[in-house]
Amino acid sequence: MRRRITLLLTLNFTVAAIVFAAEPSATLSPETTSSPQVANSLSPEIQSITQLDKDYEAAYSRGDANAVAALYTSDAEYGDEGGKVVSGRDLIEKLLAEEFASNPGTRLETEVKSVRRSVRML
Repeated sequence: MRRRITLLLTLNFTVAAIVFAAEPSATLSPETTSSPQVANSLSPEIQSITQLDKDYEAAYSRGDANAVAALYTSDAEYGDEGGKVVSGRDLIEKLLAEEFASNPGTRLETEVKSVRRSVRML
């Protein structure tokens, strides 16, 4: 279970970093966002990433595979704790639905400790 949460958080933060990196005019310094009060006083980009994290957590904890999958890009890859990897939002939704069905009541709690801009040169 811990591996799944770690993987989900990694994917979630990767998506958030990609969203942020897509905004060329945005600038960010590594600011700590360990509580909603701190996050609310930060840049709109950090607030957006923090809200995305909250939305992901809420959808996952509800067992709403459709809402969780909607937070991924159409060509995203997702791996479960058993090592099964699927590509594409539709297959991610299907895999999550299977996971939620076999683990009813699963909850996810996250805490954004920091956000930093990461640029990847292609």
